[in-house]
Amino acid sequence: TVMLSHDASDATSGLSQFQAKAGSAPTDSDPWTDFDGSTPPTVAVSTDGLKTLYLRFRDRAGNVSSTGSRCRRFRR
Repeated sequence: TVMLSHDASDATSGLSQFQAKAGSAPTDSDPWTDFDGSTPPTVAVSTDGLKTLYLRFRDRAGNVSSTGSRCRRFRR
């Protein structure tokens, strides 16, 4: 499991959930995880190699952020 750093905020309604994936961008049908701001989002990485990690947020008003991504190489 990898902790993801982010620079997301919502001054009006606040952030409520996130989606984090490795290998492919999150879609509307993927599950959302509750987000309270005190624990960083995490994503599971099960194999070695170069992976693209994706992260996006939803605020309490239902607005979804654009998806951020970063490439990282993993070795166990």
